[in-house]
Amino acid sequence: MSKKKYPFWARANHHLEHSNMGYWYHLWHSFYNGSRLLVFVLSSYVHGIFPWLFKFHAAHGVIRINEELKRMPHLKKAMDEIAEEYKQKD
Repeated sequence: MSKKKYPFWARANHHLEHSNMGYWYHLWHSFYNGSRLLVFVLSSYVHGIFPWLFKFHAAHGVIRINEELKRMPHLKKAMDEIAEEYKQKD
């Protein structure tokens, strides 16, 4: 039996409902986190070249984002699955 394909707007609406966000808030949230990650990537590159600069900037930033994501109920299942994968690797 083939999996039924839904139009992109139906998948988008489902995602927004599941995330408990409206379109504009979701857009802002995604751009905000993407911008933060970009800053962490750039500071990590600079740190690679100049090890005395930005010693913990990227690591602390990623930890902060992770803590924020843990508070989002719709991500709990995915985070639990990923944690289980890592437990199996140990």
